[in-house]
Amino acid sequence: MTFLYYNKEKECFFHKEASSLLFGKKFLQKAYDGDPFSYSFSVKLYQNRLGPLIGILISPRQLKTNKEVPYEYFLHLHTVLTNSRAFPFFFTAESFKDESISGYILYQEKWKKVKVPLPDVVYNRISSRKYEQKKTVQRLFKTLKKYNIPFFNKAFFSKEDMHDILSSHPFLKRHIPPTLFFTSKREAQHFLKTHKKIYVKPIHGRKGKGIFVVEIKENVYIVEDFIETRTYQTFNDFHEKELAHKHNKVILQKALPSASFQDKRYDLRLLMHRSANKFLISGIGVRQAGTQSLTTHVPKGGKIIPFEDIHQEINIKQVEEIAHYCGEQLIKHHPFVGEFSIDMLKTPDNRYYVLELNAKPMIFDEEHIRTKGAENLHNLFIELSFL
Repeated sequence: MTFLYYNKEKECFFHKEASSLLFGKKFLQKAYDGDPFSYSFSVKLYQNRLGPLIGILISPRQLKTNKEVPYEYFLHLHTVLTNSRAFPFFFTAESFKDESISGYILYQEKWKKVKVPLPDVVYNRISSRKYEQKKTVQRLFKTLKKYNIPFFNKAFFSKEDMHDILSSHPFLKRHIPPTLFFTSKREAQHFLKTHKKIYVKPIHGRKGKGIFVVEIKENVYIVEDFIETRTYQTFNDFHEKELAHKHNKVILQKALPSASFQDKRYDLRLLMHRSANKFLISGIGVRQAGTQSLTTHVPKGGKIIPFEDIHQEINIKQVEEIAHYCGEQLIKHHPFVGEFSIDMLKTPDNRYYVLELNAKPMIFDEEHIRTKGAENLHNLFIELSFL
């Protein structure tokens, strides 16, 4: 066991080992007997390297501003990583300086601000597309490349890119719902006429935001979102009010029938983590539609049900095969991805379809999935840090 110390007045880390040790991208000074310290940590020692030192990148809004504390999910991740004697800290792009970072660590159940060296690896958990595109964040990514610091995941997925990647695979293309990127009124009208009921989804949307469904019934166009139901007598009226201003901003996707549990439809959420040149399934969650049947997202009224409740109905071998090929395609066609999640639908006749891939997976409420995911992340951090 190796101990690491921090002096908050001098804003520096040090150790008491006989040899010189590397912490992140910096060699630490050896302490003299009697040197004061504010905090002490038990960390792993890999030859002459401590850690790994893991920077978890977040946005300012992801800090609880009243106490400057990251959200509960980060508390859990921090606990799992420190129990493995890694050294995680949380930071924003604005806190990044030339050769050091002001970050937050959890010490004796309280969050402390510390000055840390450049890390071994950076884990991007920024939750805002807008913030991720800021110059400060993009400048940080360039700096990480400059210092050869591995980082993931670089950006949110685009539904258009993911559809292109998955549909180019001979096996996966059979497991994607018919999809159209909305660029013309005529194509949209034909697509809706062919499939009768479709979802309209923002290309860069997440957590069910901006989704609505439209269905043709007795030549009437019925639109349903999370707030209300609207009807239109003609496609032209529907297009003018609902679609005309969304060219190149949404996809149209056939609404497939979904398997149900206790008369309410559900879908599967798979959490995936990279290990060497493949992806592992860290867990499978189940989300069930609530009073509204538009989506199964919990913030939109969906419900969490245990996988054990429906596992006998699931062809787990096929689910794993689909997940494997999704990961394989990402490795081949996308910048380095360390984790992602899959929204998967099962139809009543036991067919499986990939509805969406997410680069910034939702926070799973199931503790066993969060824990296994954090453990797989830890293994990936070690793999990337000590190549």
